[in-house]
Amino acid sequence: MRFKASTLLFLVLPALGVTHHSRSEYSGDPIEFEGSLVRVLWRNPHPAFTVEVERDGQVETRHVEGWSSLYTFDRADITQDRFAVGDTLRILGYASERRPGRILATHMMLADGTEAILKRDADPYWGENERLGGLERWEVETRAAVVDAVAENRGIFRVWSYPSPNVLTAQYYPLTESAQAARSQFDQVDNY
Repeated sequence: MRFKASTLLFLVLPALGVTHHSRSEYSGDPIEFEGSLVRVLWRNPHPAFTVEVERDGQVETRHVEGWSSLYTFDRADITQDRFAVGDTLRILGYASERRPGRILATHMMLADGTEAILKRDADPYWGENERLGGLERWEVETRAAVVDAVAENRGIFRVWSYPSPNVLTAQYYPLTESAQAARSQFDQVDNY
């Protein structure tokens, strides 16, 4: 019995490593609203924004989660300094069916008139304004990153992937100076 449980655990464990939280609570037709930004939470897995919306003479607080991760926002030039408390934002997204006041945002019209496309495979929503992110940008970046394998001449040791907007694509961030120093001292044979 113990062998069967261990075997099952080892079969399920790899699948758990690539899971992601569900977006199933955000369904139905997208909603659009405008509000005043009162808080920005710039963190993974998704940046979050608290927005106050005036409705029928009352102020409602909405908690807005960006569709993508900080990595995706950064690649699209959607940076924290583009958001200031007090800004008026226009938001397009999906309301939660389980938690009132929760929105999963796909697009934001920033205070300066720039459309931030928060879902990397989405087209612009508001038209021809200046925009950040979206499908068109990802396609251009992906085409530019595909290498010429013959010119690279690395045989079977070349990297066969390209930076796609796929959830399974690995990202590599530069090492800090202390990490670079530690790596330079690392001996792959005698590493204890």
